[in-house]
Amino acid sequence: MIHLQNVSKTYLSKSGNVDAVKDVNLDIDKGEIFGIIGYSGAGKSSLIRLLNGLELPTEGIVEVAGNRINEVSNAKLRKARQEISMIFQHFNLLWSRTVRQNIMF
Repeated sequence: MIHLQNVSKTYLSKSGNVDAVKDVNLDIDKGEIFGIIGYSGAGKSSLIRLLNGLELPTEGIVEVAGNRINEVSNAKLRKARQEISMIFQHFNLLWSRTVRQNIMF
């Protein structure tokens, strides 16, 4: 269901490169539930963003439900995201809307 092979993500900056995710290998089968925990700045959010294509890996293969996330077309990625859920740490609800309106948005 989720397959990561030698996945790395390096952010480039003027002050030097930052390895947010480095050489991760992971297999999660259908029905398994995992949590990602770690210190602030450990790369948790970067790893999760790689799973749904919000970030692309610098190296390696990211595969979710048979889709190579870093290789699929935009249309196929949008379709794949319908099966990928993510809970954002800072989800920034719109206070002027109801819960239902925020979900629909």
